[in-house]
Amino acid sequence: MKSFKLVSASVLALCFASMAHAQTRLYVAGSSAFRGAFDTAVLNILDDGTDGVHPAAQVAFSGSSYTGGSGSVVHGTLKSDHSDTYVYAWWTGSAAGVIDLAQGNVLPNFLLDTTLPAVPALGNPTAFNGPVAVGTDPHKIGLAMTDASTSSVAASIATANAPQGKNYSGDVSSATYVHAGTGGAATNKTVGVVAFKWVVGNHDGVSADAFPVTNITQQQAEQLTISGSRPMSVFTNNPADAADFALFVGRNEDSGTRIIALAEAQDGFGKPAKSYQLDTGAGFVTGPAVGTVAAVRLWLGNTAVNTVPTLKWIAGGHSGYNTGGNVGNALKSVNPFTGLAVTNAPAGFVPATSKAYLLSCMGIADANGVVGAGGLELSYNGVPYSVAAVQNGTYSIWGYEHCVYLSAAGAPSTGGVPTVINGTAEGTVANQIADDLYTTSATTGGAGILFSTMAVSRSDAGAVIN
Repeated sequence: MKSFKLVSASVLALCFASMAHAQTRLYVAGSSAFRGAFDTAVLNILDDGTDGVHPAAQVAFSGSSYTGGSGSVVHGTLKSDHSDTYVYAWWTGSAAGVIDLAQGNVLPNFLLDTTLPAVPALGNPTAFNGPVAVGTDPHKIGLAMTDASTSSVAASIATANAPQGKNYSGDVSSATYVHAGTGGAATNKTVGVVAFKWVVGNHDGVSADAFPVTNITQQQAEQLTISGSRPMSVFTNNPADAADFALFVGRNEDSGTRIIALAEAQDGFGKPAKSYQLDTGAGFVTGPAVGTVAAVRLWLGNTAVNTVPTLKWIAGGHSGYNTGGNVGNALKSVNPFTGLAVTNAPAGFVPATSKAYLLSCMGIADANGVVGAGGLELSYNGVPYSVAAVQNGTYSIWGYEHCVYLSAAGAPSTGGVPTVINGTAEGTVANQIADDLYTTSATTGGAGILFSTMAVSRSDAGAVIN
């Protein structure tokens, strides 16, 4: 009997040791516009080291900052049960996040654990290590952050001029989703409200009051996004400006910002879209560094997207930049007004004398970065952006942020076997992040607005505000 008790005790000890070292690893992709709020929520659900027992989280990131970069890895222990937890994020775009979740695609760029700093001393604040190089840790994701509902994602890619467009959309539609959270985030199917701004890019140090455009209307935005360009006389009501042009610089088909912008401007997803690509000294690349704009052109046809590089949109001009940060860099670049080489120039554009103004619709944090670098924020339908204007319904470029995982996978026509985290430890972490976003962190980093503060509502992106 004694030996049996000893064996039983040994087995229990091994079990507890195994539990103590169990690790939960949650992989996330999707909305770059909401990344600041998400990153803050991750830290909020982890121990901060102040109890003198559990150390603060370790953080590594790729890009400009933890809450403004392209990806991150966070390691710590949950406040709720002190379980060992890793959260990996790579901000590919809202539509990309939903598609990769539904298709079980393997994303290559998650940061490696080896990029994390040493565990901070007990009681010390969070240790950051970054920026670091893009990781090479390939994984499928279990959670997607998206500025648009899964139905809006499916609608936006079904109408795109893509050889695999129908299957791409069908995979999104066939999966069964859970809205993460245990309270309001789950019942209201959102973790907050995400808003966007129209901005004009930097113009060689010209002061803001020298910009001829300060407002854009829904109809002007519709015309601009459909054609890719509009005469400045449309904005200024001055016939003398007819030979100067606004050029649209936008996101690619993986982007929730694109979905929201087109849904708001075009009243849906069935119309064409065109945008310009910039050469800032390194040629026409998808992620330009800040420089001086030497030339612009419509995006080439068959441009690959983040999600599935073999899926290419046929139509010329249809695509755009991969991330909000890349659009921000493009618009922070100095535009010399005149003398710009414009391929696919609109009728009436005179290379030697026509002025060019670069316009985009962007997430709040990225838009603020452009304004801080010499750009100008535009009012929309005569209303400047403010949190109060969104809350009371007078400013309409916004949508609901969604945090979703799978309860059941569909049968993807492309990609692999999707990861289902419903009812798992990863699902628990996802729920805690969603709950924190819904109650607290949706207000951080200029990323969003708490759902509970909204006096108005809408059914989906671009829908009537009630």
